[in-house]
Amino acid sequence: MKTKYLIISLIFLSFSLFGQTDSTKIKLNLALGGNYTGGNFSLYSFYIKSSVSAEWKNNELNLSPNFQYSQIANDGVNFKLREREFYYNLSYTRRWNNFRVLAYNEAENSFLRKVNFRTSAGLGAGYKFIKTKSVELDLSEIILPELLFSNLGSNFDNIAIRLSTRLKFSYTFKNFKISSITIFQPSVYTLKNGDTWIRPADNINLRSLNNIEFTPFSWFSIGLGNEVIYQTYSSSIDATIRPVDYNFSVFFRFKN
Repeated sequence: MKTKYLIISLIFLSFSLFGQTDSTKIKLNLALGGNYTGGNFSLYSFYIKSSVSAEWKNNELNLSPNFQYSQIANDGVNFKLREREFYYNLSYTRRWNNFRVLAYNEAENSFLRKVNFRTSAGLGAGYKFIKTKSVELDLSEIILPELLFSNLGSNFDNIAIRLSTRLKFSYTFKNFKISSITIFQPSVYTLKNGDTWIRPADNINLRSLNNIEFTPFSWFSIGLGNEVIYQTYSSSIDATIRPVDYNFSVFFRFKN
């Protein structure tokens, strides 16, 4: 009789650090996770999710790098790359009451979506429509020139111009907080390999991060997170690439 067994280990850590001087407030969020599975097949993975922000007077700087990596071996010995996903965004904001001007940059490397390297940068404006003790709602629009190098071959490299709409919402009720950040980036112009125009529907990006968080103590919170990524360019070329990726996670956050 063939013996079947499964060993799973999970490590998860999330914490927040706050620092403040007379004029600058700094905040760091870091989440680390990983698991290993053995038996009929072997799989290991780990991820890092982080964000750093600095605020001074009417200025704000935000950096959010994320990395996820895993390998799998169906025979338990010969491991093959399963995913290698890197993404970061960097933004600078200058505020005048509810109105603000933004500078934005993002970059991506994705094994699953066959993106060797994608980067974009641009300028835009935003407005905070609601800001109360319990509700915040703001909307921003940025024009983003973009450059993409595809793992499907140099014939699929492209340059594009996107309209990047970011909707940020949060609602706080007693010890509960619901928050959502959604970035919708349709392409208004895409040129593949320097000479082929691509339909806007074949080059849409969307990224949405949604959290429900409960804070029983001032130094500790627990929550459920959901991330959705939707990209149509690679899937319009290769039908084996799905346009949607999503994940759910439970997190524990420690605050100083």
